[in-house]
Amino acid sequence: MKIIKENSLIILFGVIIVTIIFVIVFMTFSSLNDNGRIEEQERTITPSPTATTPASPTSSPLFYNQEATDRMFKVIENRPAISTDDNTIKQTIIARLPSTETSGIVYTSEAVQIEYVQPANAMIAEIRIINITQAKEEATKWFLAQGMTQDGICKLPLVFYINWEVSKQLESLDIVFNPLAPGC
Repeated sequence: MKIIKENSLIILFGVIIVTIIFVIVFMTFSSLNDNGRIEEQERTITPSPTATTPASPTSSPLFYNQEATDRMFKVIENRPAISTDDNTIKQTIIARLPSTETSGIVYTSEAVQIEYVQPANAMIAEIRIINITQAKEEATKWFLAQGMTQDGICKLPLVFYINWEVSKQLESLDIVFNPLAPGC
């Protein structure tokens, strides 16, 4: 019974992560105009009997590369075959998790934190510094140092996102973010 509850929680966690990614991407792209810029939404203020503070926007402050995002979803949905050697390395990485866990952090540094999410069967990398290229290269080099091929990294898949604090620091730079690993 305890295993079923733990598995249910893990699946729920994975679904929540994937849903958050979908919502961020959807909200970002639904507010773009033809020039690829976020449109100012007209706000109508209506009188209210109580004083309230207007809600702040909750969409991501970055633009996501639509082509790369589509490729990411295609890999997640279609799950291309990973080589036997790359799969062995993936399983070795996952085996480093505590025996009671099926998902968790497999690598962390100041620049990036990589987590295996079992329900999604994906490696999710949080970029924790403003130098996106450096963080992505560090994560990719870590997988290569484990013995994984570039093709294996792309097929895991390894998906990047920028944590909220860093994305807020980058929002004025009009960055178009690619959630895939370099070379994918």
